[in-house]
Amino acid sequence: MFRVLALPVPRTRSSLRSRDGRCRFLWARDGRHPARRILSPPDGLGRRRRPGAGRGLLGHLPRRHRAELLPLFFRRTPEDSPRPKRGLPGGPERDRRDDPALSEQARFGTQGWVYPSWRGVFYPAGLDPKRELSHYATKFDAVEVDSSFYAIPPRRNLERWREVTPPGFVLALKFPQSITHEKGLAGAEAETEAFVERARLLGDRLGPLLLQFRPGFKAEKADDLARFLERLPRDLAVAAEFRHRSWYREETYSLLRERGVALTLTDHASAPPVDVATAPFVYVRLLGSHDAPWEDFSEVRVDRGDDLRGWAERLRTQLAAGRKLFVFANNHYQGHSPATARALRGLLGIAEPNLPFVEPRREEGGHGPSLFGEA
Repeated sequence: MFRVLALPVPRTRSSLRSRDGRCRFLWARDGRHPARRILSPPDGLGRRRRPGAGRGLLGHLPRRHRAELLPLFFRRTPEDSPRPKRGLPGGPERDRRDDPALSEQARFGTQGWVYPSWRGVFYPAGLDPKRELSHYATKFDAVEVDSSFYAIPPRRNLERWREVTPPGFVLALKFPQSITHEKGLAGAEAETEAFVERARLLGDRLGPLLLQFRPGFKAEKADDLARFLERLPRDLAVAAEFRHRSWYREETYSLLRERGVALTLTDHASAPPVDVATAPFVYVRLLGSHDAPWEDFSEVRVDRGDDLRGWAERLRTQLAAGRKLFVFANNHYQGHSPATARALRGLLGIAEPNLPFVEPRREEGGHGPSLFGEA
């Protein structure tokens, strides 16, 4: 297979010069013979200069044109080239871009979607707040609902979230703090049953359910955890985030594997950088530091490119093993969580989801935004 490249060169008497004054070059791109042949204009005696003769292969061109052409002319084809370092243009992430199977395997989103400082930046200026989740779902295919941590969401909110999001979009809900923090899983059967029943109203929009434990919840409560997980329906996808280092041991991993519960991978200070998989999916939370003095989340405020490249390398291993990914970024990680989620998604070579905008149905009575609309 051959391809013609046209570069601007001084006009010269040549049957090989095109009408627009460009000189045409020809090289092979079959993976075995890159950059082998050039069609050169004739020299002053009317003879074609042999490739490589005299001043070299591109010697008839001005120096500035030679400098522009050489990197293109002698580049290797993707089949012959060594893989560049991760995170650079043309790196491993580009090899997997636009892979539909990969896009279905990994989901990216943010922790919450209602932030006033996103308006006019992530959301178009003047967008009705009731349409923000619909707009969000055209950019990401998952979101983590933070408001469910404070109380079980009302039925009408869950029904509305399902209504304004397209098929293929999922919402990950946090277990209420009354279960994980106040009761520490013990004696929380009624609250758990009520929460699970309510969560099922999302239908096919329901993603994983997250157990986020307080830092004081230690591994000595392993029996309570085992009993709690045993009572959960097996058809639910559940992830557990521990914020005490005592949990990061083989006994915990075995318990989670037995129940099919994912160990949450996070950058929390109390969580070691482990890559243990305990379920068919991996749940990732990029938290950052809540000590950061940011109140405006409209832009990236700290460069964490090296950290994101490290996460991309770790997650490639999980993808290669055939596990699904759910990745959620917090505003405190860099200052603007949509940018963080997009950056990591790009490093993995995953294209933006092609989900349609769902126009919210007009409600009679005009209910204003509630606490649980702020997810």
